[in-house]
Amino acid sequence: MCSSDLTVNVANNAGATSAGGLVGAVNGTTTIRNCTVNGTISGTHQVGGFVGFAQGVYQDNTLVLPCNLTIEGCINNATVTTTSQASDNNRTSAGGFVGYVNAGATVTIKSYTDENGQTKKSTNNGKISTTSSADNKGVGGFVGYSYGKITLTDCVNEKYATITGKECVGGLVGYIGKADSDSQKEMVISGCENKATVRSEERRVGKECRSRWS
Repeated sequence: MCSSDLTVNVANNAGATSAGGLVGAVNGTTTIRNCTVNGTISGTHQVGGFVGFAQGVYQDNTLVLPCNLTIEGCINNATVTTTSQASDNNRTSAGGFVGYVNAGATVTIKSYTDENGQTKKSTNNGKISTTSSADNKGVGGFVGYSYGKITLTDCVNEKYATITGKECVGGLVGYIGKADSDSQKEMVISGCENKATVRSEERRVGKECRSRWS
């Protein structure tokens, strides 16, 4: 799937899992390029400005359909909120671009250079938060929670944004979880900047990300 040159004004109050400004869940190969999302997006689990859930598909514990998601030169202006009152394996996550990335997924968020040589950085201006009273983990300016592979290049979480959660809150990435093997977990950040206010109600707050490697 490829989406490009779109501006979406959305009021998506899903009341369910995997809510996104463009799509709830993706697998296979997907590219989103030069798109803008405005409005409000909320759901119980796995909520993102563009994609709720980047999902590699498993069958009998074997990855049968990897997810390769690329987002280029996009802007999130939307308010993104996760609302579940149950932890559900810590998936009460919210991200300005992607809510949740599982171990079978690779997500790349980067700038885009058009045919005229103009470069547009991927930017979050939105308010990303949770209203959950549960053991919430993972609220981030770009990615809420990840078990998979993430590459962020030339991304900006702008000063207009706010990132607020209970635990594991980051300006760029909220939480990097424990994967089954080292080959499944990887994060590369290059040329990115967080200018936003980042708040945690409990613990584990970082201007860029909070990580767990074990």
